[in-house]
Amino acid sequence: MDGERISESIRLLRKFNFQVILSAPPEKIGDIATLVDRNLCVLRKDKRSFVKAFDPKQLEGIVDDE
Repeated sequence: MDGERISESIRLLRKFNFQVILSAPPEKIGDIATLVDRNLCVLRKDKRSFVKAFDPKQLEGIVDDE
């Protein structure tokens, strides 16, 4: 899906008060991260997986400083 359709889909889900779990590839995070309540990132290193909270506001400051 493109960014516009992602946004509209999330708005529709919110309108129905659904609790939704989304899974997306890294290139779609920019379209989704600011529209949802919580972002979790699953990271893998060798045979171990980690789940980290992801705050898109933290990236805004980093990107703005560059």
